Amino acid sequence: MRIQHGLLSRPGAELAYTVTGQGEWIVLCHALALRRELWHRQIEFLAPNFAVLSFDLRGHGASPPPESRDYSFESQGDDVVALMDHLDIDRAALVGISVGGEVAQMAAVRAGQRFSRLVLSSTACHTDEPRAAAWARRIQDAREHGMSGIASATVSRWFSREFADECRDVIEWCRECVASTPLESYVGLAKVIQAMDLRPLIGGITCPTMIVCGDQDHNTGPATASTLKGLIPGAELSVISGAGHFPNLEQPQRFNHLIKDFLG
Repeated sequence: MRIQHGLLSRPGAELAYTVTGQGEWIVLCHALALRRELWHRQIEFLAPNFAVLSFDLRGHGASPPPESRDYSFESQGDDVVALMDHLDIDRAALVGISVGGEVAQMAAVRAGQRFSRLVLSSTACHTDEPRAAAWARRIQDAREHGMSGIASATVSRWFSREFADECRDVIEWCRECVASTPLESYVGLAKVIQAMDLRPLIGGITCPTMIVCGDQDHNTGPATASTLKGLIPGAELSVISGAGHFPNLEQPQRFNHLIKDFLG
């Protein structure tokens, strides 16, 4: 099986990436304070039939913080397209989770002709006042205590209690990811989320779209997913029972088959 690692240098950012497998293309966008290995169960499942491009968002994993300090969704949506251009990918299915779903929405708005299908998991399109206040507190906590100091509290919001009790290795990996994320990258992207309002834009998404969430996700669960569904023309919604913010980790078989069935 083909496995190719690389680093794309483009104006304003350097992006570390991995290509696994061969076939029609799928691009995966990960969550805030994590990295491309978040998708390892999906890559294992999809790579025998697809070419899977996973990458580290700017300022995460092996992608260094941008000198421009630009973490906007516009720039990160353009990062996706730049990676596709770099690898001569004409069109791809695009899958994003959490903030990766917000990056994916922007990519689909700005370059819709490049994407055959769109999967948005555990994500939102607008930050209301209560959520903006929660992000303000998280930013303040990160500045006061450092990323190591907020790692446990951050990860505690992501998973159902049962999964957290049974899968301590996954929880520890997530904590390590959060702790090792540069403070400037976390704060820079958190500020973008805090001010987010994609609602005027996403009605222009034209590719078939599936929205996925866990019913135990208290941040971007069924209510938030339903809002997305109502704004993106023709979007469909799948709710995964018993999963929190990362159904791709808690219910990987269900999540994987949803994606594969949707891609056809």
